[in-house]
Amino acid sequence: MTSSQRSLVFLFFFVFKLSAYAQSTSTNSSFGMVNTYTPTSPQAAAFQRYGETPVNYNTGVPNISIPLGSLKLKGFEWPLSISYHAGGHKVADLATATGLGWTLQANGVITGKTLGDGWSGPIDKVYNLFNNGYVGGSYCDDFIANYMNPVDAEEANYLISNFTRYMPSVNHISTPTMSHKFIENTTVPVSDTKISFDGGVYTVKDSKGNKYTFNLHSSSIEGNSCPSRMRPAPNYSYYLTRVDTYLGEYITFSYEQISYVNNGPALETRQRLGNGVQRCTETPLQNTICNQHEVVSEQRLLQIQASNGQKLTFAYSSRSDHATVKKLDHIYFYEQINGSDVLKQDIAMQYGYFGSSLNNNLRLKLEQVSKVVAGETDEVHSFSYNTAVELPALNSRSIDLWGYYNGAPNSSLLPSVGDRNPSAYHVQAAMLTAITYPTKGKTVFTYEPNPLQWSGLRIKKIEEFEADNTLLKRKRYEYQTAVTAMPINYYFEKPDTYNFLGHYPNGYVDYGAGLGSQSLFTCNIITEQSVPVSNFLDPYMNVGISYDKVEEFFDDFSTPDATNGKIVYQYNTHIKYNGRFLLLPINAVLTEKTTYLTSGVHTFSPIKKEDYWYKYSQDPTEVSSPYVPAFWTGPLNPKEASFRFKQLEITRDCIDHPGGYVMPKEFLQVDYKFTIPALYLDTLVVTDYSQPSQLIMNKKYYDYDITQGVLDATTVNTLESDGLLSTEEIKYNHSNLTGLGYSTANINAFNQAKTENYFFPTWKRIKKDGTSVFENQIYADVINTKVLPVEERVRPSGGTQEQSVAILQYNAQHQPLQLLTNGKVKQAHRYNARRELVAVCDNCDYANFAFTSFNDASGSGFSYTAGGLYTIDYYASKVAYSLSAGNISVSGFDMAKTYVVAGFMKGASVSISGATELGSLTSDNITDGWVYFEKRISPTAATISIGGSGLIDELRFFPVDAKLRSLAYEDFVDRLSVATDEKGNSVFYEYSPDGKLKQLKDHQKNILKTYDYHFKP
Repeated sequence: MTSSQRSLVFLFFFVFKLSAYAQSTSTNSSFGMVNTYTPTSPQAAAFQRYGETPVNYNTGVPNISIPLGSLKLKGFEWPLSISYHAGGHKVADLATATGLGWTLQANGVITGKTLGDGWSGPIDKVYNLFNNGYVGGSYCDDFIANYMNPVDAEEANYLISNFTRYMPSVNHISTPTMSHKFIENTTVPVSDTKISFDGGVYTVKDSKGNKYTFNLHSSSIEGNSCPSRMRPAPNYSYYLTRVDTYLGEYITFSYEQISYVNNGPALETRQRLGNGVQRCTETPLQNTICNQHEVVSEQRLLQIQASNGQKLTFAYSSRSDHATVKKLDHIYFYEQINGSDVLKQDIAMQYGYFGSSLNNNLRLKLEQVSKVVAGETDEVHSFSYNTAVELPALNSRSIDLWGYYNGAPNSSLLPSVGDRNPSAYHVQAAMLTAITYPTKGKTVFTYEPNPLQWSGLRIKKIEEFEADNTLLKRKRYEYQTAVTAMPINYYFEKPDTYNFLGHYPNGYVDYGAGLGSQSLFTCNIITEQSVPVSNFLDPYMNVGISYDKVEEFFDDFSTPDATNGKIVYQYNTHIKYNGRFLLLPINAVLTEKTTYLTSGVHTFSPIKKEDYWYKYSQDPTEVSSPYVPAFWTGPLNPKEASFRFKQLEITRDCIDHPGGYVMPKEFLQVDYKFTIPALYLDTLVVTDYSQPSQLIMNKKYYDYDITQGVLDATTVNTLESDGLLSTEEIKYNHSNLTGLGYSTANINAFNQAKTENYFFPTWKRIKKDGTSVFENQIYADVINTKVLPVEERVRPSGGTQEQSVAILQYNAQHQPLQLLTNGKVKQAHRYNARRELVAVCDNCDYANFAFTSFNDASGSGFSYTAGGLYTIDYYASKVAYSLSAGNISVSGFDMAKTYVVAGFMKGASVSISGATELGSLTSDNITDGWVYFEKRISPTAATISIGGSGLIDELRFFPVDAKLRSLAYEDFVDRLSVATDEKGNSVFYEYSPDGKLKQLKDHQKNILKTYDYHFKP
């Protein structure tokens, strides 16, 4: 948190204490309690780390990830990878199914920190907790006699006693396609992602209308032996069970539930006297040690199934470091071919262990990831770690203040007894030090510790080496922060009080003076605990590791004339708060990026600087006092959201005074309000220093339609160095579209898309010095329940000359079948059952053309018997058709037109019935006896049949004045095998066993192009 952010913390709430005067002694209501919360279940917590400490220059955590493949749907891709979080290992961290530090990014999880009763809702009022003074003849539980508003006082007392105070949970969404922190279903900062929770199910929609359903949950329930300690509510994590794309495809996720108990280190508290009168030395201080554990229920991913037949299965086996959690051995990629699952590739994991069973410190270690295709191992990634230092047992006390290994032989976790300081040496235990790639080159990682207030590790150096250990490149990092570390006891101590009755001056009872004349004395106590104190506001205000300035030095040794220099990243330097003071802090924002080249020994010259200025929208209604009505309302910005919660404490219990009256409980009441902000890029200034004689500066100014809730810029003014002003104006489907000529049907479609959380630009205009030079506009309608574009109009020069493309027809899968360009040029498309584009026919109606490569008949326009499919010999895509098995027919066309029947045949005689043949041609041998043929025909019947003998492939039917281009595919999704142009010339695509494009060949199988692949470094 920057210094400017810290200064805001104390302005967010209105505090009032109420005087009221517990038995002859009393304690603060939090006396003897360890401030903490229920942790997320260990496996789900691995996902949460990426939300709490993102991969970023600002956090010092490098992006270490190994891609494993993806599931591809139309307009949507689901990537898979394993990623390594290099922030350091806490001693209590349980290794995931892919090894310590690694997380499989394949499904999705919503994790959270349950901070209180997160479901009952906030208390939208200020309690009247004023008492009636010292009440004679009363008793402590007589709220009617003791308080001005007994209903409020009794309700507040109940909430405190039963720990049912509302505090919204801080949650994180982590999937391969999105990552958000959110509170009360609003992302932090505000985004177009829509979150809802109903009936124990989370539904999340991204800005493209894709829906993510989280319908399975795991839990972590904390248990402890502390008799006086509040047991936090269970912490639930929700697992992704289904993704529905906006265009109707889907992915489902299957799991199995596992349960186990996770034992943690004991919780310890120790109290010491602060200050007070002499009798305070007799204060009954409490020292406690109590065991704790988590009862964990988690979901183990078993299968991912896509609607287009792609499937992933996950195979596990037992491991030596945990009896219940297994290790992931294989990820099998399948595709469905002719109704059967065919193995495409296997991702195999190999493991070892850190530590030894003898020392009770085993932890699963990922050593190698291999891709296995057609039974042969390919693309091996191997990993090296720091094994010079071993992590201790999971419940070891040898930990620093944040739980990282420090090597100290602690008998207690209390800082006054044990050593909780970080150790720069021990914190590096078991850290990833190198990745060796398939080329045998490698990347080497060097770390250094973060400052005390964060602990853990940050990246210090990244080096890339050739296979022969020649150093190619090196990046070094230096960090600066304005946050000052406090003494270590600061993080573990909190103030408490002890109250009693006595006489002045020393607090002892003077029986001669009479018991009724006793006064109230307060002793200050300091409670030290073995876990860091969780400040009431920390979960909301603390953004974790956040460096203000990071310098990245780069040295390139690959060539003698390589460029060396550095890039300086600065954060949060250009933010306009516009008087806002209730804003919830967000992760640091990059505001300055300056690139330098080396100009001498230890000297650098700037060549480019980027300054990003951000702003928050103005809100004059923002107030911090709960006595002002605006405190209980939301922000003016419709995209922003606010949340409120109340802190209630009994600062002193009720005391029965011997003088015949009671001193009622004293309450503390604090009302908090925070606004989850929308952050807008306001100005971008790019300064080019590369030409010493001329400074080049370009500026962009951004404006927004805030009242409509549009987060993207609606106007961008660009001022070039030469003074030229360029203006780009953009409207979205949720903008104010008045005056743009949209019909009621268009507006209704745009509104439906908005309701479905599907946002897109609808209109754009570019002006140069005030003159329009380009304009385009999108029209949409509701087709088959989906909002789809039906026309785009473009004015390429900004004047009256207009070009247009209209989509006249869609299929049931929301793919365009019939297009019309400029009101006269037609184009038609055909698709296969896997939604792949297989043919484009120019100057053609959809009903008047057909194409099949015999992979499937769906959508081809032809009808034929499956018994004629022939897989022994073919021209393309592994399937041909034997005409001797039956005729191929086509119908539904315009009989007034002349058509072409064309394709490739081998040893064939092709005959046409239902049409008069007007002419034909046959090519010479193309390859392996296959020849290209064409027949011009005039229909005489509504159905044309194509018969004969021999083999036929890539069959076409189209009007004689049209042009048809076709695409054929291999068994696997989107793997193009042949592209054939309108003249019958084909280009063949050949792949390696693992799916990489290897060669392009012409129709005679001559090599046109060869592709070679090289892995970093």
